[in-house]
Amino acid sequence: MADISQDPSPLGVEIGWEDGVPVLRVSGELDVASVELLEAALTSLERDEPVVVIDLREVTFADIAGLRPILDATSRAISHAMIRVVNLPSSVAMLARALPDVEAALRDDSVDDAPLSS
Repeated sequence: MADISQDPSPLGVEIGWEDGVPVLRVSGELDVASVELLEAALTSLERDEPVVVIDLREVTFADIAGLRPILDATSRAISHAMIRVVNLPSSVAMLARALPDVEAALRDDSVDDAPLSS
């Protein structure tokens, strides 16, 4: 897992595979100080893969700036890779749903302990 240890808001990003689909596992604090790492991982996967799963189970904190790369990816998914966000901690889901362009990107089964497979 990549880790930004000198950053005051450490973020871990790990790319794994499940059933042939890349799963971007995000851990730690997802905020303005850590978005570049997430953006780089998402951009790389979107460019090469038709489907990308983003697993937020291990996110301990998120703010709107930290969620922005995910929201941007779901917006781009119409013409690029399909993005599926799973395992949102309840507090992150509440924040995300407060944003007007997010509701369609989140599915009811994406909150808390939803499995990665549909």
